[in-house]
Amino acid sequence: MKIRRKVITVIGPTASGKTSLAIELAKKFNGELINTDSRQIYKYMDIGTAKGNIEKYDKLKIKIPKKYQLRKPIIKELNVYKLEGAIIHLINILTPDQILTLAQYQKLANAVIENIIERSKTPILVGGTGLYIDAITKGYRIPRVRPDRKLREKLEKMNIKKLAKILKKSNSNVYKRLNRSDKLNKRRLIRLIEVAKAGKKILKSKERPDLNVLYLTPKRSRDELYKRIDKRAKVIVDLGLINEVKKLINKGYNFTMPAMSAISYPIVKRYLKGEITKDELIEKFAQGDKNYARRQITWFKRYDVVEIENIKQAYKEVEKFIKK
Repeated sequence: MKIRRKVITVIGPTASGKTSLAIELAKKFNGELINTDSRQIYKYMDIGTAKGNIEKYDKLKIKIPKKYQLRKPIIKELNVYKLEGAIIHLINILTPDQILTLAQYQKLANAVIENIIERSKTPILVGGTGLYIDAITKGYRIPRVRPDRKLREKLEKMNIKKLAKILKKSNSNVYKRLNRSDKLNKRRLIRLIEVAKAGKKILKSKERPDLNVLYLTPKRSRDELYKRIDKRAKVIVDLGLINEVKKLINKGYNFTMPAMSAISYPIVKRYLKGEITKDELIEKFAQGDKNYARRQITWFKRYDVVEIENIKQAYKEVEKFIKK
């Protein structure tokens, strides 16, 4: 019987404290973090994506096996970073003008997981992009459909309602299977339209037979979560979000790029144009995160997850999981 490799996955809505929990588990159980946040894969966007105090870890680089290497963008090895004493992977791997498909992310994640296990470490997935987590833990079989830039540029100009209508027409069965979170995810809809127009579909299993996954999430009431989001929005703006956006623009990046479609960046655009005040920027940033958090909560209801109230409970759950 083939041994199932053990992977810990810390999930939860934005600002729930999942990264802090994952860091503590990595320190305690000889683990290394793997980023599953679709915004934190981009360079130069540290404040707006709430990466924390990351620093490059020069003692380690991950060489990607040939079967997992990417051709466009070309990625044959990955830099490694440290976050508050824990090693973290799949962060800062692209510039904001580049695109990483779900299939490409899945390849890199599988390569990193294999490398971590080969070094007798514990892989710990952490982040809030449910599709990234599913691609790893559910064993998605993703068709090779290259990004269609002209189609994407056309679709990016459309609102959610229009995109939903197009997907329904292109593949009504796919649209019917989407949960509410999927139906409100613009990037997800665009990719599904792209795949549908190529005449292919994503296949998935319930769980990967080669992985044994423990899902953990910090337990937060809705009121507590919203207070944390309000507080973090102000902190992020005070840390220099506006200057970060100005630097991105000076580097030649703009708001039409997928990387800068994250909740905070379009709102900063409105501030820079003089449409809103700084206080309104903070308020709208927080509201955007609350809306996003609701969609994440809906997505994560599908997981068999253990709610964590304190670090001692987390340690016990992981110890029990490792001893199985």
